[in-house]
Amino acid sequence: MAGVAPINRDSGAFSGRRKVCGGRARARKDIYMATLVATKHNPILKAFYRRLLAVGETKLVIILAISITTRMEEARRREIIQSSGLKA
Repeated sequence: MAGVAPINRDSGAFSGRRKVCGGRARARKDIYMATLVATKHNPILKAFYRRLLAVGETKLVIILAISITTRMEEARRREIIQSSGLKA
């Protein structure tokens, strides 16, 4: 819904650059900024960011991977809390 999934531009043997588009621009911007701050201050995410950067991934791909992973983890926590009957 936020439009953070990379869209490919491939045709036949041609493989173009991926881009991020669609969805809600404001939500995408907020997610990007929150993830960028998290990679600077969270030691686990900082190490993950540096490891992917050393492998050769682009900074945008790394930010997107971290944001998607973080949102999946949050959804998992929310599901655990709801199934246990606790209030968040």
